[in-house]
Amino acid sequence: MRNLTVVLPLAALAAWLTGLSAEPVVSADKERVEQGPIRSVIPSAILKEDRTAIVHLPASYHSAGDKRYPVMYVLDGTSQDGPAATALAALAVSGEAPEAIVVGIPNTSGNRSRDYTPPFMRVDPDVADSKKGGGDQFLLFVEKELIPFIDKQYRTANYRTISGNSRGGLLAMYSLLEKPELFQARFCYSSPFHREENLIVNRTREFLARNGSRKSFLYLTVGADETDKMKAGCESMKSLLQQQTNSITWFLEYTPKAVHADNAYLSIPGALKKWGSHMSTTADKR
Repeated sequence: MRNLTVVLPLAALAAWLTGLSAEPVVSADKERVEQGPIRSVIPSAILKEDRTAIVHLPASYHSAGDKRYPVMYVLDGTSQDGPAATALAALAVSGEAPEAIVVGIPNTSGNRSRDYTPPFMRVDPDVADSKKGGGDQFLLFVEKELIPFIDKQYRTANYRTISGNSRGGLLAMYSLLEKPELFQARFCYSSPFHREENLIVNRTREFLARNGSRKSFLYLTVGADETDKMKAGCESMKSLLQQQTNSITWFLEYTPKAVHADNAYLSIPGALKKWGSHMSTTADKR
């Protein structure tokens, strides 16, 4: 389809990160949300542990009456959700993206690889007998426990997105294969699609063959200075998407001079701008 390039001034990135560091985190008290994100603890029967949600409400939330907002679920909460919420707020002011509720999902100690690895992939891709991932259980937690909690507490629209960086991008892509209707848009930053001989690319091919028409938005990005394997995996996914005949709107973009550690931060504004454009030109604006 299209292969574009995102360019983000470093001064803008610095401004977003400065704003993030100055933003306090408060408890789940609706009278204090203007002070910063809201932290809520969700006891998960599915994962058998407590999980935290960090909720960033849009600027108009308390003055907009009964207006409902799309929700963006961001993996690697505490590191990825702040930049996403700040960039989205700036784009909403300029009219380049809709306002949305941003929900960061922090990791629990030692369980990131378990949660973000699809159940058909090895947690350690370099170990032949490594255990398989628990992404199916994590996605079930999001569907059955987290989303209902957010929908009950806040004025949410029937439109959800999910955003994942690195291994989190595998989980975001897996959500398309396992629960395609759960999210209407997905963002995969620096995703290792090459692992296990492009296994998730092959699973995506099988999915697309079974689902001839699937309305969705998919944004992929990789740093221009990332490893050849990382870029090759993204190119394989690009080749597959170029052949697909369903209604997925997708982009693959290379971020100039970006490495694995900073590609997501540099890509977020461009990704959200593309999503905003997609929202403004489609009827799917729930």
